[in-house]
Amino acid sequence: MTGSHRDDRGSVLRAAFESRSGGAWAASQYLLAGTAAALAWAAACSWRGLVEQPERFSTPALFAAILVAAVGGTLRTLRLRWYLVLPAQLLVVLLWFHHHVAVDSALGGWLPTPEGIRAMVQRVHDGASEINQYAAPVRVEHVDGPIYLVAAALLVMISVDLIACGLQRPPWAGLPVIVALTVPISVLDGGLTVPVFLGTGVLFVLLLAAAETDKLVSWGAAVTGSHGRGADILDRASVVGPGLRIGSLTAAVALLLPALVPITSGVFHHGHHHGSGSGGGTVALTNPTVDLTRNLLQQNHQPLLEAITSADPTYVRIAVLDDFDGSEWVPSSLKFSTTDVANGALPEPVDIDPTTPGTTADWTFQTDPEFQTTWLPTPYPTSTIAIDKGDWRYDRSTLDIASAGKYTPTDVHYQLTAFDQKIDPALLEGTQPAPDALLRAMTKVPHLDPTVQRIAQQVTASGSTDYDKAVLLQDWFRTKGGFTYSLAAQPGQGMAGLVHFLTDDKVGYCQQFSAAMAVMARSLGIPARVVVGFLDPSTRTPAGTATRYGYTSDDLHAWPEIYFRGTGWVRFEPTPGTRTGPAPAWSVGLTTKVPSTGVSSAPSKAVKPVTPIKKNVPQNQAPAQHHHSSKKPVLALLVLALLTATLVPALLRRARRRRRMSSMADPRLEIAALWAELRATVIDLGIAWPEGRTLRTIAEALLRRAGSEERWRLDRFVDLVERARYSGSFEPDAAELLSARAAVVLWSGLLAASVPISQVRRARWLPRSLMVRDQVPQDTDDRTLSEIN
Repeated sequence: MTGSHRDDRGSVLRAAFESRSGGAWAASQYLLAGTAAALAWAAACSWRGLVEQPERFSTPALFAAILVAAVGGTLRTLRLRWYLVLPAQLLVVLLWFHHHVAVDSALGGWLPTPEGIRAMVQRVHDGASEINQYAAPVRVEHVDGPIYLVAAALLVMISVDLIACGLQRPPWAGLPVIVALTVPISVLDGGLTVPVFLGTGVLFVLLLAAAETDKLVSWGAAVTGSHGRGADILDRASVVGPGLRIGSLTAAVALLLPALVPITSGVFHHGHHHGSGSGGGTVALTNPTVDLTRNLLQQNHQPLLEAITSADPTYVRIAVLDDFDGSEWVPSSLKFSTTDVANGALPEPVDIDPTTPGTTADWTFQTDPEFQTTWLPTPYPTSTIAIDKGDWRYDRSTLDIASAGKYTPTDVHYQLTAFDQKIDPALLEGTQPAPDALLRAMTKVPHLDPTVQRIAQQVTASGSTDYDKAVLLQDWFRTKGGFTYSLAAQPGQGMAGLVHFLTDDKVGYCQQFSAAMAVMARSLGIPARVVVGFLDPSTRTPAGTATRYGYTSDDLHAWPEIYFRGTGWVRFEPTPGTRTGPAPAWSVGLTTKVPSTGVSSAPSKAVKPVTPIKKNVPQNQAPAQHHHSSKKPVLALLVLALLTATLVPALLRRARRRRRMSSMADPRLEIAALWAELRATVIDLGIAWPEGRTLRTIAEALLRRAGSEERWRLDRFVDLVERARYSGSFEPDAAELLSARAAVVLWSGLLAASVPISQVRRARWLPRSLMVRDQVPQDTDDRTLSEIN
């Protein structure tokens, strides 16, 4: 009886211990997987310097790390082997990544299709190209770079988890971590940051400690069957505590050791500073508007630059000012890579469609010995350049060329080839919204005074597109707003000075006009920036088949540029004609007769093209006629018919959009038309529109597609649509109608940015909405309005 009682007691204790050890073993699996995922994520965070706004990849990567750890830890607690756990992890992670990339062809938003997988792979490939092509940090308008970094981080996480947890070789898990850490060491000037270095060091030691804990727990559960102190083997503090102390001590010694050794900080490591150069591969640019203002106001006719060319010599660019801090326009924190040497071929502008027509021209420049400039004046865009002295680098996003040497040289001689782009006003009128990342970066206006936005809205009230509004702003400054050009003006500073210039003073020079138009454009959600350069040379003398032009300090100028997808940054001229002459031919609006084949980016006074003379044919004798020459008119008609057929869908869609976005007498009809325009845009982009669903259901579907950053705009617009449909009395104020229009334009851009560029192009030229019934009511009958989806 006593023996039986003892056996029963032993069985109970053994079952209790096995239950405790089994729970501890499961916890050790989650601890090991979580530590491995944290180590991989910390190593991936060393790439933060590769892109602007690094949270665009580090935050998704953190979620992915949690996903890898959760799936791996859970499956290992079920005693599954690594060759079963790994495929499950890959499947879950790929499903999540496909959903994160927001490929629209997924079934139910999650299940990939062959087309969706191809699109996902293409975005990763495009992101790799952006990371490799552009200098770090890659700017926010290049949206696929962070996606590539998330994909690379997933590879590191899966590798670390497989080696440390699946194959149970934690020391070898340091190999993919080391590979990840070599990226900032070899690419970025600053190397590893202190938090990343400490974090990876401590986490690696903790990974080793967690692995040892897992071994001890497994051993205790397998062989121990007694009660008492045998259970103490599960105490992890005896392992984790020393591991944490060893890791912290090692990291601290590794940090302090370099401070005790007399080594340099690196050949190319330089902090931000103001000046002409730093003697390394990075140049911190100062504000060029200071020199522009000083030289313009002095009017000392100081020679600065000579150019020899047969092209039009106006609007030679010096520097781009793309950051408005609420007070003044300055260059963004640009960094010039040590490899982007301005000698030879330069990158093509990524914003300009490669098929854009235009002509090339050769230029020869010579700076004056007294002209010391950080930037090298060049026409835009320049394709090749050769400079005789100095260390000059180019910025990949703006193609600005700046000195990277310790001393900025003078008396510089350089030759280049530039492209004169043909700009089509019709394309500007019908262009799709800018990419979401570029839109956010190039429409920021800190501390915007409501007066500026109110004036901008009033001036552009009759415009329905970005192009229309840009033309209206330009006309207002040049002719209709009562502004006067004068160098004697003393404008105020900051936002208060801008408001005074727009409302009371209305007297200024190019700096005020360009800055004001760019700020007003941004307040309307239109991407804009300011450029500084030369307007028109003071002297012109023949130089063989070309002309020699001389630029002085009096010729310095500033002008705004507006972004249009496919065309890139387009110049406008708000400064009155008393200073600048006629406005650019493409900026006068579509009401005037503009050739549909495109207008040169040079002003109207450009050199006329020379008609080639056929060789071996006397000028007073017509060339011989051939029998097949009669086919030329037929061929021309066929080509014209083909082009017309290609353009018809786009023109019809543009006409329908213009009709919808134009002002209507009945606010109820206008809101219905705006909702119909948003529906048509979604259909054009190939995005599923949930027909027959409620407005809120449709809005939630759009939010899942394009994100929720601008949710409040969509919610406010949906509220207005509901009131227009179901309210007995509907009398919105002007501000609500303007907000509705802005919501449609903004969300059209967000949705376009959520699909591949191929779908955006297809939406432009083959709009699918033309194949469905246009749901715009012709009267205000309540029954008709309620039928609109």
